[in-house]
Amino acid sequence: VQTTRKALLRYGLISGSLVIFFWCMFLSLRYTSALNTSVLFTLVPGLSGMYAALIVRERLGRARLLALSIGLVGAIWVIFRGDVQELLSLTWNRGDSIFFVGCLAMGLYTPLVKMLHRGEPMEVMTFWVLVTGIVWLLPIGGFALTQITWSGVPASTWAWVFYLAVFSTVVSFYITQFAIPVIGPTRTMAYSYLYPGLVLVIEVILGHGWPELKVIPGICIIIVAMFVLQRTPMGKGSD
Repeated sequence: VQTTRKALLRYGLISGSLVIFFWCMFLSLRYTSALNTSVLFTLVPGLSGMYAALIVRERLGRARLLALSIGLVGAIWVIFRGDVQELLSLTWNRGDSIFFVGCLAMGLYTPLVKMLHRGEPMEVMTFWVLVTGIVWLLPIGGFALTQITWSGVPASTWAWVFYLAVFSTVVSFYITQFAIPVIGPTRTMAYSYLYPGLVLVIEVILGHGWPELKVIPGICIIIVAMFVLQRTPMGKGSD
């Protein structure tokens, strides 16, 4: 797939935001919990909305701002399964600070795609975003590859690596980048509010039981927020 130096710079800026996020995420989990990072990640749609307003002049409007706030509440409700005491018991630590920096970077992702897309096929953009992402990652973690005993890596690990590489990365990024020019950066990133609810669905499918009734209000709040976000007309810079 041919490209130009200017295009590589565009793709490098986009992949840079993703690399910073994932690097911060994995580093932060050495010092904090997955629960804490889940809560912090709910800030990303709002951050994307603010960045989009500044970078691509997307008008959020009162309805969309309200929906983003409601979605934030709903997502946190589901994460904590309606347990207010568990929410209040959270403490800020070093890992949370690291992950928050990552969230600031991730918030730039969808606005940057909107700003830097030049009409090329999304397959091309996805390919070069992934390639430039590898270029960013090599100086950070390439040295560690020489320290791995590859023959000792179990087949199950390779299977999960394949899943993460194909579905969580290539397919996910392609769909996201395809959606951004169509529905806008804020709407696209707002779908991340659905993650906690989708996790509950997966748990049900895996036989872990249905969620408690006190979780249902959070799911309903998210559905309402998503409906408002998707029905609100797009402002300047989003069409």
